Amino acid sequence: MDGGLAGARGQEADGDREHGRVAAGLQRRLTVPDLTRYGIPAPSDGLLARVRRTGEVPLQDVGFVGAVRRRTVTPVAAVTGFEADKVLLADGSAIAAQAVIAATGYRRGLEKMVGHLGVLDDSGMPRAHGGPPAAPGLFFLGYTVSLRGMLRDIAADARRLAPAVARDYRVWPR
Repeated sequence: MDGGLAGARGQEADGDREHGRVAAGLQRRLTVPDLTRYGIPAPSDGLLARVRRTGEVPLQDVGFVGAVRRRTVTPVAAVTGFEADKVLLADGSAIAAQAVIAATGYRRGLEKMVGHLGVLDDSGMPRAHGGPPAAPGLFFLGYTVSLRGMLRDIAADARRLAPAVARDYRVWPR
């Protein structure tokens, strides 16, 4: 008799897990836009699962999704390096880019990309950020640790840097 009860409890637990997976999938479809046709794969897990797995809360969209859909921002494969005036990508291609925006998130990982330029300190942080270029045409923002809030500071840095970046780059024809 105990075996039957234990089996029923196991089936109930399996059913609860399945309901949890279905609920997570529905939540993801309702809250995470599908950008696969633009080259951005859908996340394999839900928001809560990612928070539990990484210990980090993803930032919410502040215009990126709309810019991708309007095609004013073009996602490409990960940057692996630079060669003369080309940007080398993980898929083996190379592109000419007006600007490279490295959204590095919580873990910077800048050493491989720009460490050879002498623009990072010993901890891997940009020596210059939120203001003048670290090297000609190379700007960093979002590295100020502030009690006012990082998003607030990133927005202020972006408004301050935009005129300098605009001076460095001409608008490319579409």
